[in-house]
Order: sequence, then C-alpha cells, then structure tokens
Amino acid sequence: MSLKVFGSKYLRIEDVSSLLKISARAVGDMLRAGDIPARKIGGKWHVSQINLIKWLESPENQGNRKKKKKKRKKPPKGGPF
Repeated sequence: MSLKVFGSKYLRIEDVSSLLKISARAVGDMLRAGDIPARKIGGKWHVSQINLIKWLESPENQGNRKKKKKKRKKPPKGGPF
C-alpha cells in the first residue's frame, strides 16, 4: 500500500520490489546504500514515485553495465583414460 503526502505518492519496499522484480531484501540493501533515493517515514523506508522514475531513467540505470562473462570449463587434457 502506497502513502500520499502533500500530493506525492510514496512506495513501500514491497511495492518497489514488485515493480523492479527483485527481492525486498535487495531493495532494502539498495536503500540503505543510498543507491535508490528514499526516506524514512514513520520509521519505514518509502520511495517517492517521481524519484523512482527519475532514478530508473538516469543514464547510470540504462543497462549499460557490462555483464560478467561465464567462464567455460575446459575439457581435461589427454582424454578420458
């Protein structure tokens, strides 16, 4: 359930988790690290819907991060015997 304060909509960790398709724990870690702009209201983290949209649209979050390549296992030398 979101919260409205002075006309602005604030989302709970669970709401952000659902929208981003990541765990609530991961969202909480990101909030504590300051990765996602948020504030505590009533002792609980809330994210402004407007700030979440701005954060998602920022160049840092446009999927330009390099993905790690998986290392392929090499077959053993000399054959099976």
